[in-house]
Amino acid sequence: MHLISMHGLKTFFKMGVFFLVLSGCTTNLATGEKQFTAFMPAEQEAKIGAENHQAILDEFGYYEGATIQAYVNNIGQKIAKHTERDDVKYTFTVVDSPVVNAFAVPGGYIYISRGLMALANDEAELASVIGHEIGHITARHSAQQQSQGVLANLGLAALSIATDAPAALGQAASLGADLYLKSYSRKHEHQADELGIRYLYRAGYNPSASAEFLEQLEAEGNLNALIEGKNANAVPEYFSTHPITTDRIDRTIQLAANYPLQSTDDKKVTYFSTIDGIVYGESPRNGYVRGQDFIHTELGFKFSFPEGYKISNLPTQVVGQSSNSVMVFDGAKKEAGQSIQDYLINVWLKNRSDYAVPETITVNGMPAVTTSFSALASGKTRTTRIIAIAFDNTQVYRFAIQTANPPPATILTDLKRATYSFKKLSAAEKAQYKPKRIKVFAAKAGDTVASLAARIPFDDHKEQRFRVLNGLSARDTIQPNKLYKTIVE
Repeated sequence: MHLISMHGLKTFFKMGVFFLVLSGCTTNLATGEKQFTAFMPAEQEAKIGAENHQAILDEFGYYEGATIQAYVNNIGQKIAKHTERDDVKYTFTVVDSPVVNAFAVPGGYIYISRGLMALANDEAELASVIGHEIGHITARHSAQQQSQGVLANLGLAALSIATDAPAALGQAASLGADLYLKSYSRKHEHQADELGIRYLYRAGYNPSASAEFLEQLEAEGNLNALIEGKNANAVPEYFSTHPITTDRIDRTIQLAANYPLQSTDDKKVTYFSTIDGIVYGESPRNGYVRGQDFIHTELGFKFSFPEGYKISNLPTQVVGQSSNSVMVFDGAKKEAGQSIQDYLINVWLKNRSDYAVPETITVNGMPAVTTSFSALASGKTRTTRIIAIAFDNTQVYRFAIQTANPPPATILTDLKRATYSFKKLSAAEKAQYKPKRIKVFAAKAGDTVASLAARIPFDDHKEQRFRVLNGLSARDTIQPNKLYKTIVE
């Protein structure tokens, strides 16, 4: 047995990391680059994708449309045949999300939101998105991120050993490295654009569709900013995970120009026929916001926010915000037979002892309990009032409103109105509420953007919504007999 000095251990560790980098480099057939992927072999990529597939479906939902699912899979498999990797088995899935987005998971798992499908205006545009996501996989960007993240942690560990830095410093730096590597870099986005256009051309699509859809995404992001009252340069949802720069659209146009012209069919008619009737916006799975009402037909309830509250329907809660308060509604499961007061105290108020004595009440025949507490938030004392409702033997819901301390009487009145508007829906009431859907139609002589946009079931920015939905510029006019999309209830 030989003892190694601390100096020798430091040197050994650092040299080990160095040789690990050398041995873990491979040449990517798609990009021609040397890549470090030692910690993510292809088999591990497939395992990660398979393990996360169900969790992704649980989070976003599987869109129940066999025709649409088969259509997207066929396009994806067609494009995948033209890649440089034969060690990937691709799975293409449409998720039940209204957000315009697409993403790839290691192992060939690619997800397209129904919101993105509603925005695209032909098959080539959809194919450009799929090609881009396939590009991330063939370029092994996730594998690089994973391996570089592990390497960064190893390097930081070596740094800690070499400098005798405290473990806490190494852990903090490790966390920073992990967070830094979470999103795609500009280089990775450019590579995915280049590969996507390559695969788009090989599969027989018009390569310019990539730039066309990026322009569509940009317009959609600007519309959302207008609706939300934000800066027109706010980042669209898709670009939060796929960074955009001012030259990205121009760059994709230049990339497409490198390919010879070919006779292509964007398959607009086929595409429109496929998405005709697709759910637009909120779905029964996540509930609907209608004016100041929130309705969830699958869970079987309805309630109303007071006037003046801006409503956000989030995956696990509904939030209403006014100028001086925030109201949050959410729910949970409890043990059968557990009282609503016991659940409130031992679960929702666990580790708190500063709340007021709970008061039992009844909300439209349902047992409920209410209490309040005060705490510091952003340097100010705020009061939170909670009302917990036993919907049935195992389901509980909660209204919580946070406001100034002491709370104005008007705020407490708002909470009371929202709470007592909470009711169970009958079968007949559930049947009254349907999701919005995309409807495809042929324009008639005399139709204008204004006349067609007037029918859209939204109260604001009707013309802008119609133009963005159909990829129309401010100068474009309606052409008789041409197919367009609208939104119906």
